[in-house]
Amino acid sequence: MGNKRVRRNHYRVSRQYRWEARKRFLLVWVRIAAGISAVAVMSGIFIFGYDLATQCDYFRTREIRVEGARRLSVSEVIEKAGVHEGINALSVNLFKTQKQLLDHPWIAQAEIGLELPSTIRIRIVEEEPLAVVDLGRRYVINTKGEIFKRWEPSDPERLPVVGGLEYSDLAVPDGTCSESFRAVMKVLRLGSDADAVVPVHMVKRIHVDHEMGLTVFAFDRPRMIKLGYERYSEKYDRLRDVMTYLKERPEVSDFESIDLNDPGRIVIAPVPLDCSGKDGKEVKGA
Repeated sequence: MGNKRVRRNHYRVSRQYRWEARKRFLLVWVRIAAGISAVAVMSGIFIFGYDLATQCDYFRTREIRVEGARRLSVSEVIEKAGVHEGINALSVNLFKTQKQLLDHPWIAQAEIGLELPSTIRIRIVEEEPLAVVDLGRRYVINTKGEIFKRWEPSDPERLPVVGGLEYSDLAVPDGTCSESFRAVMKVLRLGSDADAVVPVHMVKRIHVDHEMGLTVFAFDRPRMIKLGYERYSEKYDRLRDVMTYLKERPEVSDFESIDLNDPGRIVIAPVPLDCSGKDGKEVKGA
């Protein structure tokens, strides 16, 4: 007799395999359910903790510090930020508060932070107005040459008014602007120097002629200063010499206009000491 082959019970093996697969599947879902439950529990704890912290008197704001306010008052900055003493410091949405501050036309930069448990700190940088640009409507530009607000009667006095420009002359987002506007900015920045012969606060008006260049009307009794284009530093140096020269001339008290288009050939229309019935005499040179 030959040895009989023992056959494996395929049914029993298959059933055991399926059972182990089901156990693994159930184990995966148990783990997932446990993870979800843990996340839910932790979320509940965090929400409860946040609600508890944002309603706790320990974090009640007792001081709001404002830095950088010069033109704006401290109360104006706090009101724009939408915070107040007594508010829970942890309940303040810092991003939203910063955005509210930046919505104010006079605020160029804003930063808000918390000094726990009870202090809110606000730091701002205000816009620096340089001039008013008259484009049919008047706008205030800053020291970068950017329009940051419509002009209002309550805005700072003694800002130079620039006329003769068009919207297309102004700087666009890529930083380009017209030659005329670049010329205006050069003259205004020269006037911002501490020892400027024509300080920017003494400039009443700047007229732009796209062909001829700039004419500045400056000082308490406005005098006309024709600058044209380019070489402004050199022209202002010559203007300083001319003004010194005129002060040393007893027969001349002042000038009505001065043409500095060509620094090598300056034309002056002086005002005589006795100007009643006399016309200004034109003087060349200096």
